[in-house]
Amino acid sequence: MSEGKSDKYETRAEILKALAHPERLRITSVLSEQSPLCVCDIQDRMGINISTLSRHLERLKKAGIVEDSREGRHIYYTLRFTCLERFLSCIDSVNNGEGCCLV
Repeated sequence: MSEGKSDKYETRAEILKALAHPERLRITSVLSEQSPLCVCDIQDRMGINISTLSRHLERLKKAGIVEDSREGRHIYYTLRFTCLERFLSCIDSVNNGEGCCLV
């Protein structure tokens, strides 16, 4: 396998690893509904500890799934890819035995 293809699969694996946690999937869902949101708003919607939320957001940011911006004392997060919810809906379809809806 060529070096470029190997890197492509490594990158895909890192993105999927970042998504492979129920709370991080919930964060992406919250951000797909309304974005940008500050950490405090995400915490209010999810009801989880702020330090846990911050670790999850950092993992998503490191993988390139979310991006942040600072306004004063607040940090706002946005999904970088609007297609993420379609991808997750496809997974739901496969899980429900319906086949992939993206074909």
